[in-house]
Amino acid sequence: MSEDTPQPCREWLEAINDTLDEEVDESRYRRAAIQKLFTAIESDHISPEERARMIEEYHQEELQGAALEEGKREIASSLLRQGVPVEVIAKATGLSLGGLAVMRGREGGPL
Repeated sequence: MSEDTPQPCREWLEAINDTLDEEVDESRYRRAAIQKLFTAIESDHISPEERARMIEEYHQEELQGAALEEGKREIASSLLRQGVPVEVIAKATGLSLGGLAVMRGREGGPL
């Protein structure tokens, strides 16, 4: 955060930083959304550390899912170049026939 940070963003960043030590002076924050966030944090009894860990785990799962999908597309692309029927690739990878048809079109194969 710097002097150039817009006030709405500054207030959010200050609120996030304030929650890290578990001692929040809620009266410092005017935005209803920030007050709502503090209420949610209090009601679920999750510490800032636990919340940060949960967010990190969520993002790791997202990354792993994206990597898995990318891997499926790379394998499908390779199989398409080798002439494996799209029905077989779809069954093996879980990718849709429509998506495979689009990939085959990009690979220059017959549609």
